[in-house]
Amino acid sequence: MPSISSGQQLSARFTLRERLSTGALGETWRAHDAVGNGEVVVKLLRPELAAQATAAAVLRREFDVTRALDHPAIARIEAIESDGATSFLVRAFVPGADLASLRGRDWREIVPAAAGVAEALAAMHARGFVHRDLKSSNVVLRPDGAVTLIDLAAATRVGDTATPAAFSPYSASPQQLAGEPPSPADDAYAFGVLLYELLSGYPPFYPNITRERVLAEPVPALRPAKPVPPALGELVMKLLAKNPDERLVGLAQVADDLTAMPRQAVDIAAASPGDSPAPATSTLAALVRPIIRMPTA
Repeated sequence: MPSISSGQQLSARFTLRERLSTGALGETWRAHDAVGNGEVVVKLLRPELAAQATAAAVLRREFDVTRALDHPAIARIEAIESDGATSFLVRAFVPGADLASLRGRDWREIVPAAAGVAEALAAMHARGFVHRDLKSSNVVLRPDGAVTLIDLAAATRVGDTATPAAFSPYSASPQQLAGEPPSPADDAYAFGVLLYELLSGYPPFYPNITRERVLAEPVPALRPAKPVPPALGELVMKLLAKNPDERLVGLAQVADDLTAMPRQAVDIAAASPGDSPAPATSTLAALVRPIIRMPTA
């Protein structure tokens, strides 16, 4: 998109400041909103795609999905705008680093953020939507330790086969790669990939991933960069089961289990050799989440 540059103004309102990402459909920029007097993010379609119905439908679908969900952990799209041949979405700027900043860190830092992602996905599933493209670069870890999903361009209704099959090859489930209808089980697999990546430093099958390997080969055993509780490793591998009937799909319960895990680990560590640790509750209300310290450069 050579016509787009820093300092350019769109709709006599949005001044582009920093390119955040580039994709097949266009670019994402941080911008200043002169009317709202604040920072926003604009996602622009390539000018040559703006007139295409399928490309424009991607923007409209993301707008409609985020509006239908209206969840605090999902970035809300404020508007669809156009400036000449340029069409774009506008959403509030979410400060922080993407979730890849937690790769290889202590599991106590990773688990609370991951639980927030699982909660957001569970909320999508409860409303009949599937994310379909969960990956660390699509999640912002905010300075307060909470998370925000920022890109729902591939999201669709459960079972809807009419939408484009856009996804990351590393996080796509075997069923997604095989062209089966969208299902919450796809997001469960992608969430398992996300946990696997954060704990080990890389996703399954990296760097030699192929469609055939994902469809046919067992997921390589998790090798975390730092020690993790056995229950956490087992949970990751259950999320990555090839057969969706054997996969952990109820992500609301997964979020509860992840939130309880730091407490469980403390209880077990504090018990003397002859003690049996008391079972830990898995309800979110009964636990206080640890504070995540933002990684430093």
